[in-house]
Amino acid sequence: MRTADGRIVLGLHRSGHARGLLEAAADLGIGRIDTASSYLRHRSHEVLKTTAGDLLANFSVSTKVGFFPEGHRLDPARLQIAVEQVAKDLGREPDLVFLHNPEHSASDTGRLGPACAALADTA
Repeated sequence: MRTADGRIVLGLHRSGHARGLLEAAADLGIGRIDTASSYLRHRSHEVLKTTAGDLLANFSVSTKVGFFPEGHRLDPARLQIAVEQVAKDLGREPDLVFLHNPEHSASDTGRLGPACAALADTA
């Protein structure tokens, strides 16, 4: 296994969550993976936890919240619940949480500040 290179992140959107892929990434020194709560029909975190198993501890995990089955939302309470659900589904807290495409949410940019505050409070 190579030493982890923090400049490289394996994005799981299209690459999938296969154990072999995660093992190969770890062997190449990739120590960061990125996913989103909406990937795999909103099951990405659960699938990642199951597939990665013990390997998950070798990775820093970033994820995105804010894209829900009904669409993009910047509602602070909903975002806090989403982050808590991420931790539950992953079996650990994520290392970094992004707002998922906030530009697709309400055109009222005044909602961005409260959404960011909610994520900060959740951290």
